[in-house]
Amino acid sequence: MTIERVKLSYFLPELLQIDSFLVTLKEIKEWDDKKYFSIIDSILHKKGILVDSDTKEKDFVDSISGDFLDRSESIIESVLDIEALGAYDEVFTISVMQLGPTFLVRAPEFEDVQFFKNQDHAENWARDNYSSFIEALVEYNRHN
Repeated sequence: MTIERVKLSYFLPELLQIDSFLVTLKEIKEWDDKKYFSIIDSILHKKGILVDSDTKEKDFVDSISGDFLDRSESIIESVLDIEALGAYDEVFTISVMQLGPTFLVRAPEFEDVQFFKNQDHAENWARDNYSSFIEALVEYNRHN
């Protein structure tokens, strides 16, 4: 199976239908001290309109994906948590989550977030990409 990763902006038309996404954009606008005012205003003005042709807006949405996720924990649904073993034999969690049509994998140990079109792709990517850390935890538990 081919697993396709996408950027957060791929889901922009659907995300614009989620009130909390719009609220978060407004919060980032206030927090960012005018840096992105015109882009956010443009996105909010176009609410519900496809923005495939506007690369500037898509690049912006991708650049704020981390800030957006940090501010949206209350509206992101946890789908699956996978434990793995990181540095210094500390366990960390790889999370598969859903926000509207977006499935994402977040591994705080690596400060990495990846976006997917469906849950199967997200879960498979998480297991494949972090397999050595998942297997390390299994081995660690077996010997301790």
